Amino acid sequence: MAHRLLALGLGARPALFAERFMTSRTASLVLDGKARPQAGLLQGSPLSPVLLALYLAIAPAGPGTFNYVDDFAVLGVGRTYESAKAAVERA
Repeated sequence: MAHRLLALGLGARPALFAERFMTSRTASLVLDGKARPQAGLLQGSPLSPVLLALYLAIAPAGPGTFNYVDDFAVLGVGRTYESAKAAVERA
């Protein structure tokens, strides 16, 4: 993420802040009495959708990519699983 913010010209301080905000984030999900560790961005933080929007600002847009607000999807279509997977990887 830091390299994307630098590429957008936002400078080192915002890049370092974003890197620290996203590093070592974990949460636990308890199912059937067993905790399962999860990783990712802090859900519910007002900063998370802003970081996603900045990340997507220079993400490649193609015929198989779709985004709306803070949702992003890549669609791959093919006759086989392998060809669909290759289409997603190219998007």
